Amino acid sequence: MLGNFTQGGLVFGHTEPDTRIEFDGRAVRVNRSGDFIFGFGRDFPASANLYWTPANGKRQALDLSIKARTYKTQRIDGLPPKMVTPPQ
Repeated sequence: MLGNFTQGGLVFGHTEPDTRIEFDGRAVRVNRSGDFIFGFGRDFPASANLYWTPANGKRQALDLSIKARTYKTQRIDGLPPKMVTPPQ
């Protein structure tokens, strides 16, 4: 697997086309070539499990460590408060 194991990151992988993959409680789609992709939300927890079941039916697991990400704060000065502050 290749990718960013950080909040907001994407991971690309390759496996046998008939392998079933599950990440974060959801099935991951594997295309006919065996390629798959999954990602982490911006507030994703620090760890997750990836499960895969090849054609032989033997389920396997991998513990993933997800790094926290610091997002840069952006500002636009001079906007009216109603456009900046969300409604209650």
